[in-house]
Amino acid sequence: MCLAALRLMAHPGPGRDLAQWLVQSPGSSAALGLRVRVESAEKGLRSFEEAFREKRYQDALAALQVVEQANPSDPGIAELRRKAESARAAARSLLTVHRLGPRGTLLLDGRPLGAADEIEGEIIPAGSHMLVVKGESIGSVSRALESLDGQRIVLVYDLRKQVLRPMEEADQSLLARRRASEEVHRFSVEHVHGVFRGTCKGDLLVALPDVEFKAAGGAHRFQHPFRQLNLKVDGKAVLLLDGRSGAEILAFRTGTPAQGAELRQVWDRFKDLSQ
Repeated sequence: MCLAALRLMAHPGPGRDLAQWLVQSPGSSAALGLRVRVESAEKGLRSFEEAFREKRYQDALAALQVVEQANPSDPGIAELRRKAESARAAARSLLTVHRLGPRGTLLLDGRPLGAADEIEGEIIPAGSHMLVVKGESIGSVSRALESLDGQRIVLVYDLRKQVLRPMEEADQSLLARRRASEEVHRFSVEHVHGVFRGTCKGDLLVALPDVEFKAAGGAHRFQHPFRQLNLKVDGKAVLLLDGRSGAEILAFRTGTPAQGAELRQVWDRFKDLSQ
């Protein structure tokens, strides 16, 4: 029966509702039991309405179970359950995961989440999930998620520090720093072999952690850790120097002085990032 009918149930006799029954028979176990059922059903319905309004559909379905236990013959329960289950099935949330440190593989409920080590606005079913960031050699981190319909969840992870947590305002600068440190800047240069030894053209790649030169032809190649090098620029002339001794390692020429100045600017920015 519906909740209204349950409230109006009376001890046999015309014109009596539950309140009257309790007044007339305060010690009646049947009347007291009925009151408990009514109160439980009313509380369950209030919980259902609140959870549904807040898009907590799993909690709404749990509240319906309370209503059903109190009043299993209520014909309205089936429609409310259908409404909540339909909303839960259609519910979606947006998940963003940023990387602050080493790369990892993202897994949601055991399945790969995208093809990259970061995701932006990935649409996932609302509800309970387990997010895992799997590292190759550093280890893994995990976090249980409870996502609501329409919710935007933004997380950051750092496998080196073993953290996976909601993004904070201070993480914006950390994220920008990490992205800048992984940029690769390519400069077309001539490698000066030495007096009377000519030059060869190629690309000078400046990045963290390495600086690399690749000749356009042949196998001539150089690669060295950025932190162990210094740079000297004079117009189009570029020198890579040993960071400790200051000895010249390689000499280059850029196409224009402006390109040399750009190389200087990029180098100084990486120096700041490497501190």
